[in-house]
Amino acid sequence: MTVIAGALPEPGDIVWCHFPNANPKDPTMKNRPAFVLSVMDGVDPPRLRVAYGTTKKVRPVGKGQFLISQPSHLVHAGLSSETRFSMQN
Repeated sequence: MTVIAGALPEPGDIVWCHFPNANPKDPTMKNRPAFVLSVMDGVDPPRLRVAYGTTKKVRPVGKGQFLISQPSHLVHAGLSSETRFSMQN
């Protein structure tokens, strides 16, 4: 993930990154929401540990997953639709 000038994200922030892989020629790669779990700013470049999100097949929510679905929470997070995050991915 490339951070453009400014402060690093903090745990709890929502960021956008490429997933499922870093191959720019892969047609399935697209920007996806990710929930920041931790920031490792002692390395160069800084690295983030994130839980990847999806807006497809958001239910059921399984073990190690959480859903942001309430309209006020979506607005606060900068999301436009229900999003399920997976701590396993």
